[in-house]
Amino acid sequence: MRANRTVLITGAGRGYGAALQTAFASEGWTTLPLVRKVEHFAHLKERWGDTCFPILADLSSDMAIAEIQKSLEENVQSLNVLINNAGFGGEASRLADVTTDEVLDLFEVHCLGALRATKAAAPWLRKTEQSFVVNVSSRLASLTKNASGEFSGRGFSYSYRIAKAAQNMLTLCLADEFANSNVSVFAVHPGRFHTASGSSDADVTPAEAAARLFHWLGTAERGESGVFLEPGVGDLAW
Repeated sequence: MRANRTVLITGAGRGYGAALQTAFASEGWTTLPLVRKVEHFAHLKERWGDTCFPILADLSSDMAIAEIQKSLEENVQSLNVLINNAGFGGEASRLADVTTDEVLDLFEVHCLGALRATKAAAPWLRKTEQSFVVNVSSRLASLTKNASGEFSGRGFSYSYRIAKAAQNMLTLCLADEFANSNVSVFAVHPGRFHTASGSSDADVTPAEAAARLFHWLGTAERGESGVFLEPGVGDLAW
């Protein structure tokens, strides 16, 4: 089993998650990228070889906990970093259009998916001198920013903002539980991505954002936890 630097990245099949996989694997880390699609699983194994241990799991199900733990048990001794990145965007931005099914679908992955992955990984995170849980959040999760009117009239979805705000609370709950331990927990807004569905003020590619996060992790201070931030920019208001 691997004893060098290890990272588990959820939602690693495409987009920002795939960029994170590349950033860590290219620096010699042992990676455990979690994906939902068989084709992504096969591609990751083929590209990165024997330092990559893909996990095929659906984070909207509690079955993912056992699947993650099985992979960790078989492949690594400990875990340095868990990045809870899995998720997807919402659509409806008006009360008349939003459905409870859409809100629940996003909540299951963005919040409960992160909870499931962290629950599964916690025993391995505790085995290192210093480990990190990074919940990939969004500026849209900030209650302060939403209340200030910063996003008013811009068509951002109900379900995405609700799910990410719930994930931010999960970050604070975890930071409280892991206080005075070796595990630090952060909510990270990675940046405004240049993608087909990106916002009008997008300013960074997924690869650039992944590089920023990788660099920031290398400078994060032991004992710092429970912070909402954008790497290379600074803290964000909850």
